[in-house]
Amino acid sequence: VRLWDTERGTPLHTLTGHSGAVMGVDFAPDGVLLASCSEDKTIRLWESHTGKTRHILQGHQSAVWTVAFSLDSQLLASCSNDETVRLWHPDTGMSLMTLQEHHNVVVGIDFSYDSHLLASCSFDKSICIWDVQTGTMQRRLRYTDIVYGVAWSPQGSLLASCSADGSITLWDTATGQVMQTLTGHDGAVWTVDFSSDGRLLVSGSEDGSLKLWDVSQGREIQTLNFRTEVYGVVFGANGLLANSAEDGAVRVWRTEAV
Repeated sequence: VRLWDTERGTPLHTLTGHSGAVMGVDFAPDGVLLASCSEDKTIRLWESHTGKTRHILQGHQSAVWTVAFSLDSQLLASCSNDETVRLWHPDTGMSLMTLQEHHNVVVGIDFSYDSHLLASCSFDKSICIWDVQTGTMQRRLRYTDIVYGVAWSPQGSLLASCSADGSITLWDTATGQVMQTLTGHDGAVWTVDFSSDGRLLVSGSEDGSLKLWDVSQGREIQTLNFRTEVYGVVFGANGLLANSAEDGAVRVWRTEAV
């Protein structure tokens, strides 16, 4: 795992300890901790300023695909090839509960902005909405193909999902209804994320493109084309947008320049 100074484009720390490929990373919103997950079945919590390991979380029975902190930094979620979602206490590293309703690999998770709900998506072509206080599944959203990623909008119950069929679906999680379907990619869409004000959505695809969407209009604003698959996209602070790609590069953009 590498930490970078995005202003200078220079590495700050290289974090070693995983014995398999690192599948996902996420910063705690307060910036104190960084979580990473791996094919080695573990999650590591790192002190972001020192690069030291704080905790090693064990419990998954197979590769861990994704980690996500709640917006209040009180919970960490993880999902795995073992078909489960786990909730952890970041400060202590304790396992709090295991969520089991998916019937295939779970690849994506995201917390709602009020930190009360968690969305998870799976190769089983469904999205589960969980109450993180009780661990109960509130709703299952069924789709027609593998769902690779989910992202909550800051605006209440709106959730975006992306799929193997190349489309992005906007859901009203309160009703389970599809609000919009965004099409334009020519391959599977691996990842989506909302801007902090919820006006924009970014998507990355195996077709080698990154697309920006106007959420209210359901309209594609801009496309950036690469010669390599786009695996990860995330909006950051101060109008920054970052993406990772199959070529091993991480690119940071200013959205006003995109």
